[in-house]
Amino acid sequence: MKKNKNYLLLVILFIIIAGVLLILLFKSRLNYKKPIKNMFEGFNRKDINYIEKSYHPCVMNYELNKAKLEADLKPLESFSKARYDYKIVSKRLLNNDEIKEYNERYKRLEKCNKPLTIKKAYEVTIEVEENLNEDKKTVNKTKMDIGLFGYDWYILE
Repeated sequence: MKKNKNYLLLVILFIIIAGVLLILLFKSRLNYKKPIKNMFEGFNRKDINYIEKSYHPCVMNYELNKAKLEADLKPLESFSKARYDYKIVSKRLLNNDEIKEYNERYKRLEKCNKPLTIKKAYEVTIEVEENLNEDKKTVNKTKMDIGLFGYDWYILE
């Protein structure tokens, strides 16, 4: 009788652990918003590390570079209260031809340890409110492509 209880407890524990792992796996696959959040958080904090997280490390090393991103942040330093707020307005699933185009482009990054393959991608329309100071606010819409590499989402360049 005691063996059955122990066995039942082990089975329940295994099911709980497997369920948590599955939830984490699916949550990361659905979280296409994370690189967008990292990018705007980086702009608001004026922290290049957050912005770097928005891009695949291989792309960051070979297509973009830290110096370019730092140059993009430089003008914001004169606005100590600069803040960017954003809202995702819409998303459109990229078709196979569009994804194939990105995959072909990323194949040329020879120094990556393994080929980069995008499994799924969205064109995301974002409304950005730029608050450089109390007096000046502007609202713009912009589009960016977000792609799923393995289990992580990144901004496509």
